[in-house]
Amino acid sequence: MLPPLPPPAALGSGNREARPAPRGRPPLNFRGPQSGAAALTSSFLQMRQNIFSALLQTSLSLVIAALSIAIFHFLTPDETAFVRQHYFVPFAIFTALAPANQNYLRSILFSQAPAKRANLQVASLAIVQLVTGALLIALMVVSMKTSGTSVSTANLIAFIAALALVLLRTLVTGILEFRGNYTASIILNNIGVALPYVAVFLAFVAFSQATLFGWISGLNALNVLLVALIGWHLSGASVRAMPWAQCRMDFSYRRYLSLALISVGSVIVYQGVEFALYNYTDYDRAEIASYALAFSASAVMRQVILTAVQPLEHARNYDSTVGLRRLGTVSRPIAIEFLIYTGLVLAILVLPPLLARAFPSYETAGKFVAPLMLGVLGSAIQQIYSVRMIAKARTGFLSASQLVLAFSCLAATIFLNPYFSLTAIIWLVSTLTWLRGCIIIPLYIELSAGKPRAALWMVRAALSCVIISFAFR
Repeated sequence: MLPPLPPPAALGSGNREARPAPRGRPPLNFRGPQSGAAALTSSFLQMRQNIFSALLQTSLSLVIAALSIAIFHFLTPDETAFVRQHYFVPFAIFTALAPANQNYLRSILFSQAPAKRANLQVASLAIVQLVTGALLIALMVVSMKTSGTSVSTANLIAFIAALALVLLRTLVTGILEFRGNYTASIILNNIGVALPYVAVFLAFVAFSQATLFGWISGLNALNVLLVALIGWHLSGASVRAMPWAQCRMDFSYRRYLSLALISVGSVIVYQGVEFALYNYTDYDRAEIASYALAFSASAVMRQVILTAVQPLEHARNYDSTVGLRRLGTVSRPIAIEFLIYTGLVLAILVLPPLLARAFPSYETAGKFVAPLMLGVLGSAIQQIYSVRMIAKARTGFLSASQLVLAFSCLAATIFLNPYFSLTAIIWLVSTLTWLRGCIIIPLYIELSAGKPRAALWMVRAALSCVIISFAFR
């Protein structure tokens, strides 16, 4: 999801375990074989670092979430609509490839390929992500202009500066993670996410709205300089050794496309829908801004859930069990699934009055909470299953179904908006997301592994109906 929160992989990898160095090349800072005691100490330190990185990432994510929600307190609905339409939503869409780029880069750095070929693969990735990023910016600008939305030169420069930052940061943070420096990687990633919110506060609170894109471009340019200096310090020699002048590409387009479809599809479902709401519908902009506030609150919950689910990518966590009083022993994924259902039902009851009290200017925000929580439910449940599918490189069905969902949501928004209210459109989009996440993905996994459990599906249906029932209140 967007800033307010970026896609999970774009936030860094603090909640991922440190990976061993590949056998094909000696690990950086190699110190020779370790004794049993030294290996035990190293394992303990690694675990402590992983815990610290996870806590740091979670803390920074919550800080950014607070920033994303705080702007609604200082901006009017029309100002919020302008900022999201002209920067945050397009930025989220064209940075949607960042997780795919990061994951592809990790597969190169942690592979067993010789150093010469690895350098060629990294150079090829840099070219591919530059081209794809530029194409996405062009697509966003053309889409906005053809829909009648003006895109100023300053707005375009802000897009380009943001793209340069994302592309360079992908390479540098990948190298940092390869060297085991997860803390620096997390901080660099989150600085770039927070800066646009800082720019919004400077423009609307301290100076003038006309300076918004200047602040965004300037802060991003300074961040580019910082990332470039860090990257050059880390791997200046490796960068010079890369075969930039060669025309030959060493790139797995099929693997990259599969990763990219998952990343882009998940962003299009909601950021793409919001983009269409601003540019291709006649809904009141203040009402769309109220939807954006509810969306920002739901994004916080989604990020917390995804952080809790991420450890399930490791088989030892996914296959473990949890003892529950009176219910006996259940698998950890099922226990987490039922906690998610319970938490989202509570959120539907608690969030609307909180939003009404804290943001009185966004009076219709509360009515979007229930449908958005249904969408969060679909995203969360599919994540429980998809983390293991991605870990096992079974991404074909995930990427294909994600793409179908994304374009179905876009089509519903663009073609059905004359006939439905904004609330009904959000319910429809969220229902499609729920259908994929809570029905299609789990059913696909269970049919692949064995016979579906009827009792479990009955409980899932009952809990989902509780959330869906709020559509009739």
